Amino acid sequence: MEVEAALRLRSTALEAAANAIAITDSNGRFQWINPAFTTLTGYTAEEVLGQTPSLLRSGLHDNTFYANLWQTISAGNVWQGEIINRRKDGALYTEEQMITPVLDANNQPAYYIAIKHDISTRKTAETKL
Repeated sequence: MEVEAALRLRSTALEAAANAIAITDSNGRFQWINPAFTTLTGYTAEEVLGQTPSLLRSGLHDNTFYANLWQTISAGNVWQGEIINRRKDGALYTEEQMITPVLDANNQPAYYIAIKHDISTRKTAETKL
């Protein structure tokens, strides 16, 4: 019963987290998102599951940016940086994101966990200064 309680606690914590959390498979297809992801992006789980994060692309980053990101996480390393993405309503926002690979028994990425935080307000304030 302790294992079940621990799993329930972890699941509740992920659902309640203030930061947006998304889990993708090794091909980058969304497998799970938390409610904060919906709040951040405007997309519901039904709309994103099976899709890729390219759904959020703003068009402001070049292919080299995304190639470097994928090269980093595909090698099993954590990627951290800022991305300008587009919400469902078309509005742009800047997020700070950390993507952590979850490795399988062969030490290959099986899943990726992205933790996202909207920093648009901070970026606007920095620009004004």
